[in-house]
Amino acid sequence: MAVMKELDKRPAYTPYMTARDRKKEGDRFHESDTYLRRFYSHIDAEIYFGNYFVECCSSIGWTVQQQTQPLFGYNSYVYDEVAQGSRIIHGEFSIVVPSPNYLYKILEKALEDPITTMTSYVVPTHERIANKIIGAINTELQGEVDSPDHECIWPKTFDIDVMMGQSSNAGDPVHYVIQGVKLTGCSNVLQYGANNAVTEQYSFIAKDIKTIG
Repeated sequence: MAVMKELDKRPAYTPYMTARDRKKEGDRFHESDTYLRRFYSHIDAEIYFGNYFVECCSSIGWTVQQQTQPLFGYNSYVYDEVAQGSRIIHGEFSIVVPSPNYLYKILEKALEDPITTMTSYVVPTHERIANKIIGAINTELQGEVDSPDHECIWPKTFDIDVMMGQSSNAGDPVHYVIQGVKLTGCSNVLQYGANNAVTEQYSFIAKDIKTIG
């Protein structure tokens, strides 16, 4: 019992390493004072669709593609300029399925209001009594979702906020905000073994990305 209560109060893990700035000067290096460099990991990363925390999202990844074209002048062996074109984001994420309609219900909430990016926040402490979590079974994600034959399955776009830094112990949070996300595909994976949860893997494109922090 005492151990469970202490687990609830443990601080967020914060990966730091000793670092210093180094600059080449003539035939020697100039180093600044030593400081702690902050790194992020999956331990203190949280994923939000809109403002709604997606607890069952097990992974996410994305690639930004910027169209570029080298321009060569007459008799040039190396390019003289680079023309910049359009860009797009391709990505995918996985959800461990607690309900067949889990993502649909989350997206309904994600579209309710503009995304909020926090500069600092406090994580609530959840207490346990007699090794039992206080609460009730969430049934709001249940129910039938039907897609008519001639309508898009995922008609709306939404924003994804990948927020890293869970508390004041971990420093101010950093946000990767993926804007204008549009789902393009879904696959279901049933895997036997130690990790035998049913998983949905979604692919998406997005309009742009910005970082805050």
